Amino acid sequence: MKGRSVLLLTCVLGEFFGLAIFLKGFFPLKAAIPGHATFKNLPSEPSAASNSWKRKDYDSESFGEDFLQAAVDLNEDGGNMNVEVAPPISPSFGKVVIMLIDGLRSDFVLGERGPDLMPFTRELIDRGETKSFVAKAHVPTVTMPRIKGLTTGTVPGFIDFVINLDSKALQEDNIILQMYLSQKRIHLYGDDTWMRMFPGHFHKTDGTTSFFVTDYTEVDNNVTRNVEPALKSSDWDTIILHYLGLDHIGHLGGPYSPLVKPKLREMDNILKMIHQTLLKQDVDNSLPSLLVLCGDHGMSEAGSHGGASKGEVLTPLVFISSAYSGGKGLQVTDIDVQQIDLAPTLSLLLGHPIPQNSLGCAITQVLNGSLTMREQLRALQINGYQLMAVHQKNAGKSDEDARLKLMQAVRLHSRWLNTETSLSSQNQLALGERTVEQYVIALHTMRDGITSSLSQYDMHAMASGMLLLWMVFFLLVLETVSSQANRPSSHLTNATAAILVCCLATSVFQIGMCSGLGGENRDVLCSGSSTSLVLFILFVLICGFCMMVFVTTPVHVYIHLVETFKNPALSITEVSLIAGSILHTYSLASSSFVEEEHQTWYFNTMTLMLGVCLSCCAACNLRLSCIAFLCTCLMRVLRAWNQTGVEWVNVPDIGDWFVRPENKAYLSTLLPMCLIIIYITMVLDRRKQLPFMIASFLGTVLYRNATGATVLPITIPASPKGILEAWFTYATIIASLLATTFKCFRAFRASPSPLALDGPRESGTASAHHHHPRGVLNIILEDTHSALLMLVTLILRPHNSAVVAILVMLQYCLHRHLLPWLQWKVWVLTVVHVWMGQAAFYAQGNSNNAASMDISAGYVGLDGYNLVLAGSLTFISTYAGPLLWFTKLADYLSTHHIQRFASAVEESCYTLALSRGLPIAAYTILATIQRYHLFVWSVFSPKLLYDGVHTSLICGLILLALTVGWISDKLGVSRRYKEDLYSR
Repeated sequence: MKGRSVLLLTCVLGEFFGLAIFLKGFFPLKAAIPGHATFKNLPSEPSAASNSWKRKDYDSESFGEDFLQAAVDLNEDGGNMNVEVAPPISPSFGKVVIMLIDGLRSDFVLGERGPDLMPFTRELIDRGETKSFVAKAHVPTVTMPRIKGLTTGTVPGFIDFVINLDSKALQEDNIILQMYLSQKRIHLYGDDTWMRMFPGHFHKTDGTTSFFVTDYTEVDNNVTRNVEPALKSSDWDTIILHYLGLDHIGHLGGPYSPLVKPKLREMDNILKMIHQTLLKQDVDNSLPSLLVLCGDHGMSEAGSHGGASKGEVLTPLVFISSAYSGGKGLQVTDIDVQQIDLAPTLSLLLGHPIPQNSLGCAITQVLNGSLTMREQLRALQINGYQLMAVHQKNAGKSDEDARLKLMQAVRLHSRWLNTETSLSSQNQLALGERTVEQYVIALHTMRDGITSSLSQYDMHAMASGMLLLWMVFFLLVLETVSSQANRPSSHLTNATAAILVCCLATSVFQIGMCSGLGGENRDVLCSGSSTSLVLFILFVLICGFCMMVFVTTPVHVYIHLVETFKNPALSITEVSLIAGSILHTYSLASSSFVEEEHQTWYFNTMTLMLGVCLSCCAACNLRLSCIAFLCTCLMRVLRAWNQTGVEWVNVPDIGDWFVRPENKAYLSTLLPMCLIIIYITMVLDRRKQLPFMIASFLGTVLYRNATGATVLPITIPASPKGILEAWFTYATIIASLLATTFKCFRAFRASPSPLALDGPRESGTASAHHHHPRGVLNIILEDTHSALLMLVTLILRPHNSAVVAILVMLQYCLHRHLLPWLQWKVWVLTVVHVWMGQAAFYAQGNSNNAASMDISAGYVGLDGYNLVLAGSLTFISTYAGPLLWFTKLADYLSTHHIQRFASAVEESCYTLALSRGLPIAAYTILATIQRYHLFVWSVFSPKLLYDGVHTSLICGLILLALTVGWISDKLGVSRRYKEDLYSR
C-alpha cells in the first residue's frame, strides 16, 4: 500500500477512534450507591433524633452536619447508628396493576381528545375518582431508559439510547427488585424489555418484542389474552401490562392516524375491565387494590419519539382505586410531576423501601388521603433521608441550601410530633401542611442539586479525543498542501525510529495523565479494562504516527502551507464551497442552528445551484441554463417536502398532505408515478432497459397495497402484512446483484489479461464499458447504485418516493449534462456530493432529533425481530440520501476519470475525510464548552450521536475504497499515473 494510502488509513482510524474516545468521555457517569435499600437503613423519627440532639440548636449548622453524618453512617454501616430505628410505613394498597401504554401522550387522556379517545378513563378522571397528573419524562424518550427511570427513579444517561436495542440486566436498585425481595409474585405481560432488564424477577411472563413496529394487533392481543385469567387467579401481587400497539401505530402513521382512536378505545375497554374486576375483589380484601395507568413516553407530531418535544415528554400518570370512589380522588392537577416520582411514591404506598439511588420525590397529593398526617410526614422524612444520601454521594458538601431546607423540614416535623396532642386539630393540620410543604421544597432542592451534579465528564478522555481529532485534521490539511508542493509528506512513513520515539513520548504523557494529572474521572483510558487498554494503545499509535509526520515534514512544506492560505489560487466556486463548509461548522456553535441544521444545508445547496445556473447563463448556453434552472426548482420542491427540525416541524408540508387518510387516493397515485419517473430517468442515464428494476418496483407497489398504505384500482390478493411482496422485491434485488457478478466474470473471461488492457480507453465506448477493467468496476458501481435505489424505494415511507425521484432526476441532470461541462476538480466534485447528500438526508424528514428516525423501515418484510436485519435496514433508510449520492460519485469517477482512477479515488477519499474532520473536531470543542447548557441532552448530545454514526459511515466508505484499490493493485489492473496526483 502506498505511503499516501497509509497516511489516509491512519487519518480515518484517527477520526473514528478519536470521536469514540470523546463520546465515551462525554456521556456522564453518576456515582451510585451499591446494593439495595433495606428497612434497617431507615432513620428514626425526628422526635427520637431530637432526643439525641436536644442540646443543639436546630437552626445551627451543627445540627445539619450531625443529621447529614447520621444519614451517611446509616448507609455505610448498614444502619448501625446509636439511635432508635422506627418502623417503616405500613402499606396503603395490597395488589397493584401497572398498565403501561407505550407512546401514550398526555393529551390522549387528559387533553381535549381524551373524552373521545378514552371515554371511560376520562369519565373517572372528571368525576374525581382518580388522582391524575401530567408526568414529564426525561430525554431520551425511548423505552428502555424510560422503564429504567420508572422503576429506579433515576435519570438515565443519553447513552442508554444507544443500548436501547439490546437491553441488559439492570444493576441499580429498583422497585421490581424490592417487590421480589419482599416475595411478591409479579406477572409481566407485554414488552420483553422488562424480562431482559429484570431476569428471574417475575412469577409469570408472556413477552412480546417491542421492535416489530409494523404489528399493532397481535402484539397487544398477546397481552390482553392473559389479563382476565391473571386477575381471576390468586397467585399474583403485582401485574405489569406493557402494551405496544399504540407506539407502533405512531411509527407507522403518527398521532393523528385513523388507527389511533380504535386502539385507544381498545385500551380504554381493557382498563374498564381491570378496574371493575378490582372493585369486586376489593370487597373481600383487607387493603384496596391500585391500578396505575401511565406511558413510558409520548410521541412527536410525526409519530416517533426520542427527543424533547412536548408530545414526547408529557405523559399521563393516573392512579385508580376503589379508595378514590365517590369523588375521593382528585381531578387533573397542574402540579409539576416528574415521571421518576412514581418509584418513591409506589414504594411508600406499597410499604417497600425507596430504591436508594432514586431521584424522585414522593407525590404528596397521592400520599394525602392514603396515609395519616403522621405517616405522610414519616414517608417524606424517609424520602428526604434517601435523597440526602444520594446528594452526599454526588453533590458532596457544596450545596448548603439543600441541607438547610431539609434541616428546617425536620425541625418542623419534630415540632409537629411534640405538639401532636397539645394543639387544636385545625392548628395541628396547618402545622402538618406547613411541614409537608417544607419537605417538598427540600426534596425538590436536593433533586435539582443532584441532577446538576450528575455530569461527571471524563475530561481526560474528552481532551484526548479532541487532541486526536485536531491532529488528524491538520495532518489531512498538511498532506493536501504537501501534494500541491510535489513533496508529499507520506514519503516519510518509513521513519520507524521517529515513530517509535513519538509513540514513546505519547505513552509517557498519557501514563502521567492517568497517574493523577488528568482530573478526578479518568475511566475511559486509564481504568485498566480491556476496552480502556485497546483505546489507550490505539491513541498512542495514531498520535505517535501523526507527531512523526509533523516532526519529519520538511520546513518548506509548512512555508508553502502558509503561503497557500495567504494567496489561495482558487476559483469562485472553490472559494464558495470552502466558505460554505466553514460556515456550516461555525453555525454549530448555536443550539438553534444545531436543531435547524437542515436550513444551513438547504442554503448551501440552493446557492450552489443558483451559481451553476448563473454560470450557464453567462456562457449563453440555453440548454444547460434550462437544466440548471430545473435543478434549482427541484431543490426547492425537495426542501418543502418534509418540514423537519424543531421550529417548523409542526407546520404542514407537502408530505403531510399526502399521508392524510382522506388523501390516500392521491398517495396511491403518487407512488407509481414516482417509480415510473425513477425508471425512465435511469433508462435515459444507463441507455438500456432495466428489467430487474421493473420487477422490484412492481413488488414495492404490491407491498404498499398489502399493508394498506396505498390502494390499487383493482383488488389483488395480498399476503399478511405484505411479507411475500416485500421478499419478492428483496429476491429481485439479490438476483440483480447475482447478475452483476455474472457480467463481471464474463467481462474478465473475455479479456486476454488484465495487464494488457491497462491502456487508456474512451470511457463512453462499448468496448471500454464491457472489457476494460475500469468498465468492470463501472458495471459494479452502476448496479450497486441501482440495487440501493430499488431497496430505498421499498423501505422508505410511500410519500418519500417523491424525494427519491427528485434525487434521481438531480443526479441525472448533474452527471449527464452539467458536471461534464463544468469540468470541476475531483475534490470539488466530492464536496458537492457531500453537500447534496446532507441536503437529501434532511429532505427525507430526518433531523438531529432522535425522534425523527423512522424505525418502521427496519421491519419491511419481516415477521419477527432480527437485530442485524432490522438495524441494517434502519441504517440504510436513515442515510439513504447520502448513500445514493456517494455511490453516484463513485460511478461518476469510474466513468469520467478512468485514466487516473486510483489517484482520483484517493483525492476524493482525502476530501471526504476532511469533510468530516473539520466539523467533528470543532463540534467536540463546542460540545465541551456547552456541556452544562440547558439543552445539552436534548440538542447537543443527539447531534454527537448522529455525528458518530455519520463519521462511521464515511470512514467505512473510505476503508472500502482503500481495500478495493489495494486489491486492484495486487491484481495488476490499475495503472499508476505518477506524474499527475490531482486534476488541474
